Amino acid sequence: MIVLSWNCRGLENQRAVNILSHLMREKAPNILFLIETKQTVEEMRRVQGELHYDSMLAISCLGRKGGLAMLWNNDVDLHIQTYTQNHIDALIFIDRNSSWRITGFYGKPEEQLRHETWDLLKHLKSRSSTPWLCIGDYNEILASEEKDGGHPKPIRQMNNF
Repeated sequence: MIVLSWNCRGLENQRAVNILSHLMREKAPNILFLIETKQTVEEMRRVQGELHYDSMLAISCLGRKGGLAMLWNNDVDLHIQTYTQNHIDALIFIDRNSSWRITGFYGKPEEQLRHETWDLLKHLKSRSSTPWLCIGDYNEILASEEKDGGHPKPIRQMNNF
């Protein structure tokens, strides 16, 4: 199974759509998680059709910020469990006795709200002991080496992550 997560930073421009189409041809993911779509649910239905996915859960953007979408085809037995503006959590059944969990995650971009991001992750972790794949954009780094330019990242913030 191929899973692809991409922070597209908006699908309103043709360049982003072209890049996504190229990724789809090259990787052919069974499950696609899109972050910062900057699209409404209705607009994402058009994208779903263009990408030829059978099923989708889209979370509308607020204004032109945010927006999430998880898309999958009928060959994937995916069942949505919970969702918010910052996550989509689902179970994938391999057979009747075997499943795993996927969470598409988008951390709050505002530093003063990151504690809400970590609280949500802790809550999601506590919900199940099923094998878990958590993908997305946490809007945080683990080490200073991951940052290029600008002011150094406070160690406290990285430690909280």
